[in-house]
Amino acid sequence: NMVAADQPMYNLPPTFQRIILRRYAVEGESIQADHFKKEELPLGNIQQDEIAIKVTMLSCDPAQRGWITQGPSYM
Repeated sequence: NMVAADQPMYNLPPTFQRIILRRYAVEGESIQADHFKKEELPLGNIQQDEIAIKVTMLSCDPAQRGWITQGPSYM
């Protein structure tokens, strides 16, 4: 299927979601949902030199606990 250069190849949703760190955990504190904030933002138009990527799978690494915990870390 050929698509004209000025036509979008896929129908993109009008918004996207992101999860941001609301507050650092204190050493010894378990990570809870209130440490994070989910936001829904407008996607906007993808420009000619930009791409949109649909994330279908994420991985969690043990090092991430150190990144969101206040205090010294082995990293």
